[in-house]
Amino acid sequence: MYLKIGGALSGRGFTALLLDGPGQGESQRRGIHRRPDYETVCAAAVDFLSGRSDVDPARIAMLGQSLGGMEFGPSRA
Repeated sequence: MYLKIGGALSGRGFTALLLDGPGQGESQRRGIHRRPDYETVCAAAVDFLSGRSDVDPARIAMLGQSLGGMEFGPSRA
């Protein structure tokens, strides 16, 4: 599902970075726990992408599903 969404965004000129944040998916299985200041995670992802020469910072999309959606939204609002 996430690869389809990433592909659709990319096909429309957006940059998509698919990640498991702390306490989600693979990171949780590796013992990386959720953190209360999740906006720090989101800001680091945007900073990473914004620093790339092949990325237009105005064309970065953020999308979170379930708990990720709850945490991504307020972090970039």
